[in-house]
Amino acid sequence: MADLENELRKRAEKLRAVKSFIEGQPLMAMEGWLETRQRGAAKRYYYCIYDRDRGRTVRKYLPRDQRGLAKELAQKGYYKKVQFAIDRCLPLMEELGRRIHEEDIDKFYDDLPDARKALIQPVMMTKKDRLARWMDEPYSPNPMAKKSRAIVTNQGEIVRSKSEKILADLFHDAGVPYKYECPLRLRGDRILYPDFTFLDPRSLEEVYWEHFGLMDDVGYMNRALEKIKLYGRSGYRLGERLLVSFESSEIYIDFDLVRKTVEERLKWPE
Repeated sequence: MADLENELRKRAEKLRAVKSFIEGQPLMAMEGWLETRQRGAAKRYYYCIYDRDRGRTVRKYLPRDQRGLAKELAQKGYYKKVQFAIDRCLPLMEELGRRIHEEDIDKFYDDLPDARKALIQPVMMTKKDRLARWMDEPYSPNPMAKKSRAIVTNQGEIVRSKSEKILADLFHDAGVPYKYECPLRLRGDRILYPDFTFLDPRSLEEVYWEHFGLMDDVGYMNRALEKIKLYGRSGYRLGERLLVSFESSEIYIDFDLVRKTVEERLKWPE
């Protein structure tokens, strides 16, 4: 159910983006439409406008030197069909997504009083059980030595920078479980150690967060961009399963944006 809900959400976002693109195209404001006729290899194009005064359609033949207008009208006609299909499908997809979320099987067990839970065997492992199992999985963190001066989070973890501490404490205070520098094997057996790894509460897929803190250092910036490229080549696209934050000596992290991302993407229901 979580996989279907996640797929519907992604599909709906894509359709909304296409709809927004089409609505922003200037040719959508053009009057009239295109009609085509073909006999053998011969093609003829007509610019059609409905004449309200005469109550009929007026057709104007478009010669070869007006093929640009024919292309615009054809493109508009294509956009209109796509727009119509999206307007029909999108509400149905959004409603199905809401129904799936509302009828989440996990909730039937999670919302029960403890006394009743003790008497019931769930039909499948709940999301919270899967989260607990994920958190209990052992892993070997990044073996690279940290600075001699320890920077410790409120949970007692030793991290590599003050910004990582702030992020870790923010995640913890928001009730978002994470793993720090948990190894991730990419294609080609390349191993990276994302700063933070989360379990997406909707899809139950792992999501990775990298913080790049020295972006005014050209060498560091290039390594950061190459790292993002490595993630992408293994299917972890920026903004989807790869989240990032940046800062330099003059530009600080936008923690309001971090909190919004946490609330919208990483926060588990209580």
